[in-house]
Amino acid sequence: MTRRGFLYRGMTQKEFQNTVEAEGIVWSSQDYSFSGEGTSFAEDANTAESYVNYCRDDPLKTGLPTYIVEIDPVGLDQISLDRRDGYYKASRAIPAESITRIFETRPYRRALYAYLIWDGKGTGGRLNWQFDLH
Repeated sequence: MTRRGFLYRGMTQKEFQNTVEAEGIVWSSQDYSFSGEGTSFAEDANTAESYVNYCRDDPLKTGLPTYIVEIDPVGLDQISLDRRDGYYKASRAIPAESITRIFETRPYRRALYAYLIWDGKGTGGRLNWQFDLH
């Protein structure tokens, strides 16, 4: 799932719907962040997945999906590595054009499964994607 050179953000369903779906951007809701922290990204999908699927937002507990959004950081001057915690931080919203893949994580028989639901470059505005288990 992880590809070298890309960054990953785990998102709750609410955050995903309010940013990626509604506005075509990747941006933190700041619900679980320090003030002014920006939007955090990991270098690997597993870290992003574990961050969002831990405790309060665990789909096994909530029944709600979570999302892992992959971005291509090339050319994005708003992203820098925060050496204090090892995560990349974006000071501004990430545009749809930088989104390369989206995975939806759902519970199934006491386990979590991530399904690729969108693969391609964004075109600005809303992303058109379809969830398909088949």
